Amino acid sequence: MAGFFRIRVIKTRPTLLNSCHTMNFPLILNPQALDPAKFQPSSSNINLSVIDVSSQEQFETAHLPHARHLPYSRLIRGSGNVNGLLIEKPSLQQLLLDYNISEDGWIVAYDQNGGTAASRLIWTLHAYGFYRCSLLNGGLAGWLNAHPDQSAESGASEPPGKTDVRPVQLDAAATESTVIDTST
Repeated sequence: MAGFFRIRVIKTRPTLLNSCHTMNFPLILNPQALDPAKFQPSSSNINLSVIDVSSQEQFETAHLPHARHLPYSRLIRGSGNVNGLLIEKPSLQQLLLDYNISEDGWIVAYDQNGGTAASRLIWTLHAYGFYRCSLLNGGLAGWLNAHPDQSAESGASEPPGKTDVRPVQLDAAATESTVIDTST
C-alpha cells in the first residue's frame, strides 16, 4: 500500500536499552536547567562538560561560558568511499580522555546549526553505552533566550589540561545494532 510503512526489526540489542540512562540525565535538556551563575545543573554538583560541536569559526564568534570546541570530524570516520561511519571505540575513548570526561561526568552538547552535529555526539556516546549526556535544546540561541541577562563568550577555547580522570568504560557492543526496514 502506498503511503504506509511496514516496520520490521532485523536485529535488536536489548542490553543497550536497559542501561543506566536515568531521569537525572535527560536526553534533551532545557536551557533553563543550566544555572548561569555556576554553569552547573541547577540542582546538582555533577562534573559538567559543555561541548560545542559548531564550526571553529562559529565557536570563536560566540559560545557558552566554559564550553569547549569539538571538531565534528572527530565524530565520524570514513572507509574507502564511505563517510559518516561510527567512530571506533578507541577513538571515542581517546576523545573522552582528551576532554577530561570521566565515567562520573555529564556532557551537555550543542551546536549552532539546529543540533545535528551535537546530536551526532550524543548518538555516538549512546551507541557505546555512555548515557550521561544531554542535547541542549535550542543550542546557544536557546540558552541566551532563556538567560537574557547573560552573554556568550568569544575566542578560542583553551584545550583542557590533563587531569586524573577515571576512563569511561564503553560498551563494545556498538557494532551490533537495530536495523529497521521501512520500505513499503
